Amino acid sequence: MLPFEVPYFVNEYIDTVVGGTPGLVVDIDTGMIVDYIGEGKNVVIPKYISTANGDGTFTVTEIKGIDAGAFEQNEKITSVTMGENITSIPANAFSGCVALKSVVADSVTSIGEGAFMGCSSLENFTVQTSVTELGKNAFVNAGKVTFNPGSAKVADAATCSGAREIVLNMADLKENYDNRTLLIGSETEHFEFNGGGKTFSKLHIVCDAKTTIINDATIIDPDSTPVKLSSANVTLNRADIQSSTGMALLLTADTTNLNLYGTAKVTGAAGISILSRNLKLGLANASASGTLNVMAADVAVCGTVENDKYLKLTAPAEIKYIDEATFGALIDNSLEWILAENAPANAIIVGTRWTYDKTTTVTSEKNYLEGYTMINSTTHEGDWGAWSDWSKTQYVSDSNTQVETRTVTDRAGYTNYRYWIYRTNDGYGYGTKNYNTGSKHGSCTRYDEINLTYALSSTNSSLGLYGYYNSSMFSHGYDNQWFFGESSWVPAQTHIEYRYRDKEIVTTYYHTKQETVTSYAEVLPGDGITNVQKWVQCKLS
Repeated sequence: MLPFEVPYFVNEYIDTVVGGTPGLVVDIDTGMIVDYIGEGKNVVIPKYISTANGDGTFTVTEIKGIDAGAFEQNEKITSVTMGENITSIPANAFSGCVALKSVVADSVTSIGEGAFMGCSSLENFTVQTSVTELGKNAFVNAGKVTFNPGSAKVADAATCSGAREIVLNMADLKENYDNRTLLIGSETEHFEFNGGGKTFSKLHIVCDAKTTIINDATIIDPDSTPVKLSSANVTLNRADIQSSTGMALLLTADTTNLNLYGTAKVTGAAGISILSRNLKLGLANASASGTLNVMAADVAVCGTVENDKYLKLTAPAEIKYIDEATFGALIDNSLEWILAENAPANAIIVGTRWTYDKTTTVTSEKNYLEGYTMINSTTHEGDWGAWSDWSKTQYVSDSNTQVETRTVTDRAGYTNYRYWIYRTNDGYGYGTKNYNTGSKHGSCTRYDEINLTYALSSTNSSLGLYGYYNSSMFSHGYDNQWFFGESSWVPAQTHIEYRYRDKEIVTTYYHTKQETVTSYAEVLPGDGITNVQKWVQCKLS
């Protein structure tokens, strides 16, 4: 036999099929991994596990999944490799596994809430497009997690997953991702949004991470500011950010290091495209050019602008320096709102909105709806409900109750054939009553009768005997012929059963809600919409 070395990838595959790490506890009835009590740091969950039965035999169990919390708070394991049959990582499955660095889970389609919460050593985990369910806070305090969402709801969950580094790749997203707000908290240190060259309408990115990167995306919001960042480090890589009613980009850090790759475009309205404190421009890659092209409205800066050679202003845009009070008023949206008709003629409009009174009336089968007042209710007959089970209990029909009956046969009717005979005491002689057989058997004094559901054949027509049918009186075969008595019909035995159904009485409740609504899109009076007013924020030129 020639010696040879089995390739590593073959060994790795075999381990995921039948290898397994000692210490995995499996429920042999359900195939679920319920616990891990081993000492090994590198855990392999195979497709099959063999367990000793205690009698010299073994049971091979196909692994179907992992129980919630199966590895929770295990501070020893550093890697987990899951077989192809593991499709779900349930809630809290690896919560608190602080040493866990690597997870291989190529077949997973579902990740539960808090599944990797507290896995502070986790590095470079990728959520593939095959994942269709992603629970809340799945990666709180985990390291770098890359999300390739195949659906909008997975993309939503990714931004609030809690990972320290979040990379959100939108190239493979099949749905549109419009009318959404991405809120990234300060617990995330690095947020990267890779748009894949797509356009996102009414998408808002509000990010408090230390670093924010927006790559190859067009983000448009006609109603408000689409991108608001408190990040000290921002990279715009061929990004196009637009707002048609106000500022497009808000930067609130004391100093924002804005790094550029290629041409980034920012287009605002109402006087401001970018609002920033100290702004320091630079290149994301020293070997690649970068330009910030600001169009239609100004760059409003509370502080200084460094390296403005990377800034291209398209008229009428220019740099305008503002004081802290104005910056605060703009950022807090605290400039006074006045009716548009009262705005001074020389005012610069920096914000526009509409207010209106909205009356909403809805119907419901519930007599209480949060935020609504019930104003009326009506009742009407609905459909007939489901039939009850059949029973012997008698029900009475009326306008709201239907009753049906059926006859149930307990025993079918039949023709009864009665046969009789008198026999001698020893059973060897037979005839009519007291017939003397003239032999040692004596007279026929014992009466025997049978009732049958079928007729016997004639065995002796001259004597009128029928047979053959053995009775239970004697154990020999001389008692199997009979005289015919009569035939009679025995009626069937039956009983009546009942079932019922009631007509549903449906109550409809009418609820109304009146509220004053603010909109940043123009509103016109209409059904349920009254008292429309236009308001503006402005500053004097």
